[in-house]
Amino acid sequence: MVDAAASSDGNRVAANEISARSMRADQGRWAATASDGAGLADYVQFCASALFAPAQSASWVNNWAAATGADMVVATLVCDGLPALSLALEVVRRGPFKIA
Repeated sequence: MVDAAASSDGNRVAANEISARSMRADQGRWAATASDGAGLADYVQFCASALFAPAQSASWVNNWAAATGADMVVATLVCDGLPALSLALEVVRRGPFKIA
């Protein structure tokens, strides 16, 4: 369980820093991006000051990917060029489809 009050400690470094990937000028205020396993480096940086459950910690996600060999995708919600939410997902096959 995550304590929502813990997010009010003023430690919002990752949400205040601009991502290395800039947004195009024609993109709107909100954008959703997805990156493959290489995006885990951005996820590690985001988790440095984000509030997350233990199973979404950067360490846990990296260890899971290494131990299982799972394909990973990182979905990120960006507002005004700043990451607002990031979620690491495992890609699995379900019938003819791959889902995260």
